[in-house]
Amino acid sequence: MESVDHDLILRNAMSACPGLLPSYQRLDQGRRNAVLAVASTAFNLGQFLQGESLPASLAPLKDLCKSDPSLLRFTLFSWMARVPIFTKMKSVFDGVKVGCEHLFGLEQEDATVVYDKFLWHHARKLDIPTDDLRRGDRHLVRLSMMLRAKAKEVDRVRLALDRLEPTARALLVAELNMTGVDDGWGILVYHAPALLRNILSLDKQNPDSDGTNGVMHGLVLLAKVFRESRAKLDRHLGIGVYTVSVHSLASKAATKGMTLNRFLDESAFVLEHMGDEGLVNTRDSMDHFVKSHPPSDHARSPGRIRR
Repeated sequence: MESVDHDLILRNAMSACPGLLPSYQRLDQGRRNAVLAVASTAFNLGQFLQGESLPASLAPLKDLCKSDPSLLRFTLFSWMARVPIFTKMKSVFDGVKVGCEHLFGLEQEDATVVYDKFLWHHARKLDIPTDDLRRGDRHLVRLSMMLRAKAKEVDRVRLALDRLEPTARALLVAELNMTGVDDGWGILVYHAPALLRNILSLDKQNPDSDGTNGVMHGLVLLAKVFRESRAKLDRHLGIGVYTVSVHSLASKAATKGMTLNRFLDESAFVLEHMGDEGLVNTRDSMDHFVKSHPPSDHARSPGRIRR
């Protein structure tokens, strides 16, 4: 099947053609079922650690806990084993350790509680007031995490948000506070951290810049991505996580010789022609793909959307 998601390709191969995976095929049926269950979670630890994911992104892990608590720890171990940087750099490992410790909470608590406790941990590190975190302040913590901001840099994120047009700011605040658990589709913008950081790097080419302008331009573009994605989703009923990739935009911002002004000029074209392809993850239909068309009375998920 055609997909940019290697995990999706892997779990489809496990189900449809296990002969392509000799080591998997040699396992006994119990272990094979465990590996398939873990591969089918559609959970990305890296996204969680960067504030990229949503509370609903943890729902598959919660379901694993209900069937077999050991599968949660197996899932996290598999991520540690497959991503070398998670264990090679102490600063990264410390962050992964904190993330995993919070995810262990899924054995007793629901996904939204665990997610918010993880954000609360980072909010304290960033000196962000946490009294209202569960009532609509996820956006500031998530953006700061995506930008890898230090506590002294959070004010720059606040200032960039305040410089946005009111409609763009309101849209970002609303989208970044969605859960995908009980409030409709939540949109996960895959590669948003790389996009924001790469635009910030372009702005820092100007020695007189304090970075606020770069953060603001990144947020403007992120708001446009949310707006385009939401326009497509509003035609479909459902609840869960809709993942849309901005890898092409992030890569363009990192192109050698790129400047901020040139990127802003060219990003409009990329955004217009990025394909609007996304992956829907729901609690009961993990990989349901359909082409975009006006929904029937029973339509549920937009799946892969093409213009």
